[in-house]
Formats: sequence, structure tokens, C-alpha cells
Amino acid sequence: MNIRMNNIKNNKYALLVALMITIQFINEVIVEIIGNEVSVMPALFVLLFLYYIFISLRHGVLNFKISYIIIGLLISTYYCISYLLYSDVISVSLTFFFGFCFMPYLFMYKQVDTKLVITYVVKISVIAIPVVNGIFNYSQSGVLYNSIPMGMAYAILPVIISSFVHFIYYRKSSTLWVKIAYVANLYYLVKLLSLGNRGIILSLIFALILVYLIRFDKNGHRIFKNSYLFITQIIIVSLTVGIIIVNFQQFFIIIYNKLNAFGINPAFLSKTNFLLANGNVDNGRIELISLGLNGFIKSPLWGNGIGVFGVNNTLGLYPHNLFVQLLYDGGLILTVPIVYLLLSCTIRIFKTTQLNQGFPLFILLFSTSIPRLMVSADIWKVQTFWMLLAFVIVNFSSHMTVDSGKDKEI
Repeated sequence: MNIRMNNIKNNKYALLVALMITIQFINEVIVEIIGNEVSVMPALFVLLFLYYIFISLRHGVLNFKISYIIIGLLISTYYCISYLLYSDVISVSLTFFFGFCFMPYLFMYKQVDTKLVITYVVKISVIAIPVVNGIFNYSQSGVLYNSIPMGMAYAILPVIISSFVHFIYYRKSSTLWVKIAYVANLYYLVKLLSLGNRGIILSLIFALILVYLIRFDKNGHRIFKNSYLFITQIIIVSLTVGIIIVNFQQFFIIIYNKLNAFGINPAFLSKTNFLLANGNVDNGRIELISLGLNGFIKSPLWGNGIGVFGVNNTLGLYPHNLFVQLLYDGGLILTVPIVYLLLSCTIRIFKTTQLNQGFPLFILLFSTSIPRLMVSADIWKVQTFWMLLAFVIVNFSSHMTVDSGKDKEI
């Protein structure tokens, strides 16, 4: 009986996490189904939070890591102060902060069954099948190339990477539902490679690299590579990447022309070619990063406040870089603990020896947040980043915990 009850609890909690990961995807599908361009995201936030309360009241909440509590309070305090001071100009609304930062961080309060979460995300992906043509109905992004909206592309990304991760690690236990999802996500991937932006491609590459670096055998045990061979591979890859970066324009033109000769013209290559022709391959990001660093220098300790970057310039609402935005918004007080915990716990993840220690979920959360945040998105509106932060703290931090005194079986 206790085993059955624990399984029910684990399933409910895993579903909560999966729904949080896919909330933007679900929103896009619902909007496409009802034929209304008005987002239903606020309603989804409310429903998901009510589900969280239901789970918490029914089964209890316990064992909060001290570091988890401190970071949560620090982030919430910073936003509250920013909102009180700049409520008329702040670019991160209370609704979006609650739904894309506070809720995702809160929901990862305890360890979760990685396989269940990945499986749920894969199953959720099939809801887009009836409206798949509408979802990939591209919008014109200029006279030279077509692409789907960036928000749509990043909403689809988690279900594709989840299917990839599930196929790599859990395909032997796949059901008919999951196999149908494999096929659907393969189609999503092909369309996304054709119509997605450059950040999407970067995220997919990171997912591939993580799977390649950390491997497990059929029993879920870590396969440790020969250290000399591994180091040699890292050096070769690093040198290759370095050579490509130094000679990027020449390499790009060769690849672009070769693919064009075969009628292959994906959006991310067309956009890069367009920006290169105009001498602006970074698309203004360097200037935004420079503005962000200058703002940090003016207030290095406390920062300038969350969601106020756009008040002081007309180029953008955020610096388009994870670390620069943290420094600008929260200064060293907010940046140092977040970055320290994220890096130190991530190092521990790379030392994991068992598949069931959560590495597949780390791949999903990392590849859908970090690459994206290094080149584009607003950190306060990317839920998988805050889920990643909470996940590594809860699972790989060595800090003490605070017991709520409720049901110990969770």
C-alpha cells in the first residue's frame, strides 16, 4: 500500500514538473486550437499553481535545502524592491515573474523522478499533432528568409530535446504513445531546423555534446572514458571550434553556398548571411552587452534592479547575456551566489556515476536555458533556467536542509 501511494505521489509531482517545462508549448497549442492570438498563459499559471497547492496540502513539503531557501528569498526580495521602485516602467511584469521565475523555482523543491518527467514531457508533445501546420506556419522575417516566431521555436524545443533524451536513455521502456511522440517530434525537429533561429541550433548542439560527453551503459552505470583519449578529444574539438571562429566568415560562405546549391536554405543560415552582408552578425548584441557592463560598473554591489535595463537605453529590454544581465540587475550580491551554486553543483553532476541521479533531466533543463540565455532571452522569462538552478541545488548541493515536519514518505 505504501509503495502504491509513493508511486502516486511521484507521478503527480513529476507531472507538475513536466507541465512547468512545457507550459509555453501548451499555451501555443491552445492558442492555435481556439484561433485566438491572446495568450492563455496567466490562466495556465493559476491552474498549475493550484495543482501545486493540491499536491503540497495532500502530501506535505519537507527537507528544503538552506541554500535553496536563501537563493529563493534573495531573488524574491530583489524583484519586490525593483517592482516597488519601478512599477511604472519595469519590463518584467508581476505575472511573468511569478509564472516564469518564482513558480518554476518553487516547484523543484525536492528530488523528482527524472524518467517520469522526461516521459511526461514526451507524451505532452503529441497534443500539437492536430495543429502542427498552424504552429509551423512561418512568419516573414524579412525579404530574404522565412522563420517561425522565436517564442514559438523555443516553446517547441523542450519537447524535441525530451524525445531525444528519452530515445537515448529510456527507449526500451517506450509505450505506443511514446513511439508516436518520437515520430511527431522527428517531424517537429525537421521543421525547426528549417524555420528555427540560430539560438535553437545552438541549444540542440549543446544537448548533443552533453549526451556525447557523459555516457551510461544499458544498466545505467557511467561509462568512464580513457582520460588521455578524452583530453585529446576535448583538445581537438576546442582547436576545431577555435579555427572555425577565427575564420567564421570564410567557413560560413562555403557551407552556405554548398547547401544553397542543393536547394537547402534554413532560416538560421539565411539570417546569418543577411547579417554578415550588413556587417552586423551579432545583431547588436555586443552593444547591448557593453551597455549592461557599463551599468554594472556604475552599481557593482547592488545592481540596478530587475527589469529596468530598457529604461536607460533604446536598444533593448535586456542585455542578451545571462551573466551580464545578472550583474546589471542584481550586482555581485545576486550574481555571485547564483553563479557559484550553479557552477559548483554542475561540476558535481559531471561526476555522477548512475543514470538515475538525474543527468537526463539536467540535459533537458541546461540545453533549453543556458545556450538561449547566453545569446538572447531575458533570464526572468525562461522557466527552465530557474528550474535548473533549483534542480542542481536540491540534488547536488551539500548544504543543510530544513525539515517542515510533515509526511516523511515524500
